[in-house]
Amino acid sequence: MTSQVDVPETFYEAPIEAEKSVVADFSDEEPVRVSLEAVQVIEANNVKMHQSAAFSVLADVVEMRDSAGFIVRADEVRADNSVTFILAAGEVKGNITTLFTPMTAMILGGAIMLGMFLLRPPGRKR
Repeated sequence: MTSQVDVPETFYEAPIEAEKSVVADFSDEEPVRVSLEAVQVIEANNVKMHQSAAFSVLADVVEMRDSAGFIVRADEVRADNSVTFILAAGEVKGNITTLFTPMTAMILGGAIMLGMFLLRPPGRKR
């Protein structure tokens, strides 16, 4: 016995090619759900990611499960086994690894300034 699944008309009939981008208009009530996808930019009130990757995420609430984001900016981030490079959030809950933290930024800035000081060319004496 086989069951038939009704596919909404909003689904794409063919896969989206990597060279193309899709701009979608989402209502504010519904969360943007991304599952098993890679996206460039997501801007929404509520984003739910599952086993996905995004270059930039800008939202009020972001839920990430086994996902990665290069830049994530949100008021609240709930994560489970996820990773970001830069994370700017008011509140973070769950297991998330951020590679570029404020402490890392201060250390990198100090190292650059020290390197510039030590490697400066000899100046003229006055």
